[in-house]
Amino acid sequence: MANKPLRVLGFAFTEMSAEEWNKLYEGHPQGAARTFEARLDKGEQQLVWIGAFGLKDPIRSGVSKAVSYARDQADIGIKLVSGDHKLTA
Repeated sequence: MANKPLRVLGFAFTEMSAEEWNKLYEGHPQGAARTFEARLDKGEQQLVWIGAFGLKDPIRSGVSKAVSYARDQADIGIKLVSGDHKLTA
């Protein structure tokens, strides 16, 4: 997928009761999502990998003209900053 202009989404899950979720995450001062992510990073929360798929994310019409104008006519330097794999970016 890296050599195609796709947005890649990965999916995983874990099973837990609402009571367990509330005990671990709800009302936490850092927020539930942030706390869940921290537990994943520490290996305290295990997930089951389901898979990944790619979505087309085509460049919108007019973008090429806008970039060309900014670079050539307005003398604005264009840089790409991305966390993507360099082929994807």
